[in-house]
Amino acid sequence: MLCSLGMTLAPSNAAARSLGPGTYANPVCNQWDCADPTVERGPDGRFYLVSSGGWGKQSVDMVNWTDGYGKMESMPTWNGYEGLWAPDVTRIGDKYVMYYAHSQWMGDLWDKCGVGVAISDNIAGPYKDLGKLFTSREIGVYNSIDPNLFIEDDGRLFLAWGSYWGGLYIIELSSDGLSIKPGAQKVQLTAPDFEGCMLHKHNGYYYLFASCGTCCEENKSTYTTVVGRATSLFGPYYDRAGGRMLDGKYHVVISNNRYFKGTGHNAEINTDDAGNNRIYYHAYEEKSPGTGRILMMDRVRWEDDWPVINNGFPADCQVPAPYIRDYAADPAITAPRLCWHDGYYYLFGQAQQASSSGKTTTNTVVGRSATITGPYVDGMGNRLLDGYFHTVMAGNAYFYDPSNLSPILTDDAGDEWVIYNAVQASASHTYPVMLLDRVRWQDGWPRISDGYPSYYPTRAPLIR
Repeated sequence: MLCSLGMTLAPSNAAARSLGPGTYANPVCNQWDCADPTVERGPDGRFYLVSSGGWGKQSVDMVNWTDGYGKMESMPTWNGYEGLWAPDVTRIGDKYVMYYAHSQWMGDLWDKCGVGVAISDNIAGPYKDLGKLFTSREIGVYNSIDPNLFIEDDGRLFLAWGSYWGGLYIIELSSDGLSIKPGAQKVQLTAPDFEGCMLHKHNGYYYLFASCGTCCEENKSTYTTVVGRATSLFGPYYDRAGGRMLDGKYHVVISNNRYFKGTGHNAEINTDDAGNNRIYYHAYEEKSPGTGRILMMDRVRWEDDWPVINNGFPADCQVPAPYIRDYAADPAITAPRLCWHDGYYYLFGQAQQASSSGKTTTNTVVGRSATITGPYVDGMGNRLLDGYFHTVMAGNAYFYDPSNLSPILTDDAGDEWVIYNAVQASASHTYPVMLLDRVRWQDGWPRISDGYPSYYPTRAPLIR
């Protein structure tokens, strides 16, 4: 049972400010090899990167990177080789878990190649190696490399990985992510010739990002970032023309241009504080390929529920930078709505955030507390009193400025819904609308639609 209480907070007239630059140009880091990056945002608001070899960096604005993160207590040696490739870092419960590939270039890709796992209490490390999760022979996939963890909406954990020689696969893990779930069976997702996989969910679809081509031949590299889409996590994944990735088909997302070569092995999609998706990947810079694979970043837009990155090539000029909130300067939450659910009080409200283009938008945000008087915190434990909050819903291409939530309403099936205001955009004009979306709860936090106003047909509330 969820109830609503009215409260009044004084609005702030402070202007929202960003920690980062107004524009940037690729590469965002050209210091030695940033191959096969993984990027995760930490509880301190910073972004943390680890790449092949265990190189670690951090950034406050997604653009400028400094060294010093992700160190291992000791490098893996369980296959007779010291080192790691293609790490993938994710928070699971109160731990940070790093999956990594442990292999040798063109070595024994059955018994001395596989996926390992390491853990840390802190996103910045150090990470303790727990050894192998599986070898190629144990899992039955030749050249098992490039792991990527995907967390389903219900909290179940799945590991995708893959082999240029054998295709990409997925299997369910235990609840702590440190072993394969007993009885779980691997499922093949693609034909051979794919590697560097990354799974992402958007508007009810699953997206399998991967890389094709040659990865490591400097300016001769043909690495290309591709994607397929499915209605099930286990596929089949299709390209835009309806071809299956199981048959070797794909849709190209990022390919080479005259400035950058070998554009592939993307990290998970990150989101800036304006709600814009950002994707990191590696490439060689044509003018200095000897530097190694450098770090690139581009914005992801969604058109007809397909990811679009520029015109299919890396940005090669100055472009708007991500917006990262300066928590000390941003305005407080306004239009509050206090609710109670399953032992917690939730303070919903709206906060203005400036996009990278300079436009100010209004997003729906929330904080949680065990007592009605607070302190209310975001999902990382940071206090709303210090300017932090958890964004529940941001605008999309169809509706923007979602705000002014109603009390949460329950239909006769026991499902929860919320009514709110937004602005609808059309080709010729904009106009205010009232919207309805379902509220779900995951790990004690509300999810409204997929984090954006729904714009496709969905089930209506049940009213007897």
